[in-house]
Amino acid sequence: MQFWDPKHLVAQELSRKAAASPPQPKPACCVSKGFFWDDVILYAPHAQWSSDPPSAFWNGPVVRVIPSLEDAFTKTVGVL
Repeated sequence: MQFWDPKHLVAQELSRKAAASPPQPKPACCVSKGFFWDDVILYAPHAQWSSDPPSAFWNGPVVRVIPSLEDAFTKTVGVL
């Protein structure tokens, strides 16, 4: 999903999640002016959002990480 976030609310939450304790993966790129941008984040099926689940994959920019995302998707979901 893509959308415009002029107040950077999503980016602020992503920054909080990136600073969280393990096992949250840390993205390898895509920070501009302190905000994450052009990242893809994958969560496991049935992730419980009430417990702030860690992502199974988080990196970017999207166009460069598609093969890695496909691998993570296959490992996490089991199909592609």
